[in-house]
Amino acid sequence: MLNKNQMIRVLVNALTVKKKAGGVFQVSINFINETIKRNNIEWYYIVSKDVDSSISNEIKEKLNKTYFVFSTQPGFIHSYYKTKKEVKNIECKINPDLVYSLAAPSYFSFNAVEIMRFTNPWVTHPNKYALRKLSILNYIYNYLYCSNQKRLIKKCKYFITQSNIAKDGILKITKLPQENVEVISNVLPAFYSSFKLQKNRISSNHINIACVSIPHPNKDIEIVPLVIKILKEKYGITQMKFNLTIPNDHPFLLKFNKLVDKFDVSEQIQNWGYCTQQQLIELYSSCSLFFLPTLLETFSASLLEAMFFNLGIVTTDLIFNKEVCLNAALYYTPCNAEDAAEKLSILILDDNMRLNLTEHISNQLVNYSDYLLHIANVEEFFNRVYLQNKAN
Repeated sequence: MLNKNQMIRVLVNALTVKKKAGGVFQVSINFINETIKRNNIEWYYIVSKDVDSSISNEIKEKLNKTYFVFSTQPGFIHSYYKTKKEVKNIECKINPDLVYSLAAPSYFSFNAVEIMRFTNPWVTHPNKYALRKLSILNYIYNYLYCSNQKRLIKKCKYFITQSNIAKDGILKITKLPQENVEVISNVLPAFYSSFKLQKNRISSNHINIACVSIPHPNKDIEIVPLVIKILKEKYGITQMKFNLTIPNDHPFLLKFNKLVDKFDVSEQIQNWGYCTQQQLIELYSSCSLFFLPTLLETFSASLLEAMFFNLGIVTTDLIFNKEVCLNAALYYTPCNAEDAAEKLSILILDDNMRLNLTEHISNQLVNYSDYLLHIANVEEFFNRVYLQNKAN
């Protein structure tokens, strides 16, 4: 154990965190906002401009000389080398005991012991459903990209990840001892604890369905228009609206809109574009169902958000979803629009089934609702790594 007055120094590395990268962006914001309140570790932060744009001025003033902003990495060659030099100087001045990289692998090497938060499922546990969604060129790119990621993470000795399936993948790649990879599941951000949930969101003649996801190939968002078409033609369900979050400048949107036109389902689609956390609250609050067609995840925080808002969940029958939801969701065969539509129709047409499903949510959500415990588990792992390396 650490001495009572002993405090370790941790440099939080968020240089590669991008605003539109998905869950890691929000995880980084929440982590920084929470750790500044804690005084059992001496915290320092190096962050990308994307992360900095979402940190309040009040918090930045509190952080003062412990907070450093750089262009989002990896950037252009001149930007990369300039940032690398400045980061080295900062590390020398701070002399941290540990570096915690929120988005890994890092594109810099550190003198201090590094702990990577690694959550890329394409590297640790890819599956046939996700791989089939890649074009030949994207398949080749993905292979080379993941090969480089594996090369980079082999240089690290300690990891935090979010699920057992990801841990197994990291151990297989790195050949590290079990205790060097810690599973700390995602949890609801602390700010949800003060949010008052609205209960009356289900209408007898209209239903809103949330489909919150960045349109990466493994998310299978392109299945949505066909699912709507089947719901309309096979089940006679027309009074519905799928609420999506495809960024308005994302190239996928053009392809998606062509599918919407092809299946004539524009009236059943509402795209919110990129959403802040506050906008996501508004979106979830207007919905009663949640549809997540993902084919590959480490841990989807969207499932926790859907459970918090008491939404009836339909998602793919894959281990990473079942590990989070258990009996709090209906599952369909991945990539099977007919099966997805059938499961959604059950929740739309059968009030009792929807009620039965959501009754399981409170029991399941309690496992993911304590953000302070989540941070405490991270800090405990930091202390363990510090003591292990100090002993060596």
